[in-house]
Amino acid sequence: MEGKKIVVLGGGTAGWMTALFCRHTFPSASITVIENTSLGTVGVGEGTTVGFTHFLNELGLDEFDVIREAEGAIKSGISFENWNGDNKKYFHSFRKVDDEFSLPPHFDIGRECEGYHLQTLIKEGLDFNEYIYPARLAYRNELDLYNIPIAMHVDTFKLGKYLRKIGAERNIDSVDGNFSHVEVDENNFIQKLYLDGDIFFECDFVFDCSGFAKLLIGKHYQTDWTSYKDVLPMNKAIAFNLDPEEDVKPYTQAIAMNAGWVWKIPVKDRIGAGYVFDSAYLSDEEALDEAQQFLDQTISNVRSIPFDAGAHNQVWVKNCMSIGLASTFIEPLEATSIDTVTIQLTILKEFLNHVFKFNENSVAKYNSLISDGLEGAMHFIYLHYLTKRSDTEFWKTFQERHQVPQKFERVLNLIYENNLRKGDCVSFNWVDYLEITNGLEIFKQPIDMEGYENLTPSVAEHKKITDARLLNSTTLIKHTNFLAGLYGPERLGSPFGPPCYCQPGFHRTLMNATNI
Repeated sequence: MEGKKIVVLGGGTAGWMTALFCRHTFPSASITVIENTSLGTVGVGEGTTVGFTHFLNELGLDEFDVIREAEGAIKSGISFENWNGDNKKYFHSFRKVDDEFSLPPHFDIGRECEGYHLQTLIKEGLDFNEYIYPARLAYRNELDLYNIPIAMHVDTFKLGKYLRKIGAERNIDSVDGNFSHVEVDENNFIQKLYLDGDIFFECDFVFDCSGFAKLLIGKHYQTDWTSYKDVLPMNKAIAFNLDPEEDVKPYTQAIAMNAGWVWKIPVKDRIGAGYVFDSAYLSDEEALDEAQQFLDQTISNVRSIPFDAGAHNQVWVKNCMSIGLASTFIEPLEATSIDTVTIQLTILKEFLNHVFKFNENSVAKYNSLISDGLEGAMHFIYLHYLTKRSDTEFWKTFQERHQVPQKFERVLNLIYENNLRKGDCVSFNWVDYLEITNGLEIFKQPIDMEGYENLTPSVAEHKKITDARLLNSTTLIKHTNFLAGLYGPERLGSPFGPPCYCQPGFHRTLMNATNI
């Protein structure tokens, strides 16, 4: 890889994540990020996933440093509120893979038996919010950094700024300019990338991180775009900020509204919020009015963000790969945006031998993996909208207007008959599906657990363990106190938590430990 030239078109989170990945993966390559700062950045509060935390660690970045510099907070999951129109809420949580359950004589501990725990709760009609440790912890606004993996809430503008700073420290060049055109060879491989003023950069490989503009993968290569609008109708969001709460929640709130849902994401000194909706049912003004009435406050500095849910069928063409919004956007639910960047770059590690040596079969395989994953994520997001609500025209007619994708029919039928298994789930795992489907009360048949009765510990025994942990554990800390330690005692007038919680490498060390 000596002497290879990599150009990343577009900065922001996706561009700088890609550049840092390339520096880590191709240490001797020349890497240049081309940004156009005149375009600006929305800078909304955004949620991430645990995969993003692992990605940062692999690049040698500490998650607490990133949270601090991105003026963010901890995210331990998503609270879905009022999605059935009954004011109930359910939690989509993060948890360790090596869970606490076994199922003798079939499965030992560490074999992801948490799914059987959830299925047993379903069989016995027990409340997930009372029996699942991460959910109980989150709804108390507490963290257990020793035992629960974390994601983060971030200010995307601040995150991009911090990643740019790290990039400069790691010898990644950056240029501010406006993209003009590319020069290609006889086989349509990009040889040079031009900016206004006839400035150009030679390149062996180009990453298109130009966001919704899709300057290379869309406008130059004109790859086919598959719209998801027949399945996922959301096409607009209004974004705004709210004042912070005194007791800061360590989770995203996704609250169902008349024609979509509101997100609330706590970051350092505010709550990043917005309303995602179908513009066929609401105008921006109507969405704002509904949000103000719901939140019982006047909202200012509102930004309108149109989007088109869908994906390019090929994200790798010739010597160009689109990453992030340039390749796909599903919708904000479940934080799939940054997660897609992480997944694309992680999967690329399996094709490193053909980044600079084009291989048609490898490129086709990569595109197939990404396409299948995006389709699976789209199906999972669609599942969230199969609610019992019928109080507005949007909800009452949703399933009639947006019928089940053909490739998802089999899985959805398994869900309805309470017969979903680990191998049926794509992009998100079995436990994710069980938490969402149970929260929606979507099952049409009782679950059959014959042969799986010997869960160890039993649900009753595990609840006793959880009760004791919540009552006596020394590993718990209020999220507000954690933030006080992270940002300083003036953060919210709260006392410091244990200093070790905020030390570089603390969480990474703990998550690699077998028992603490």
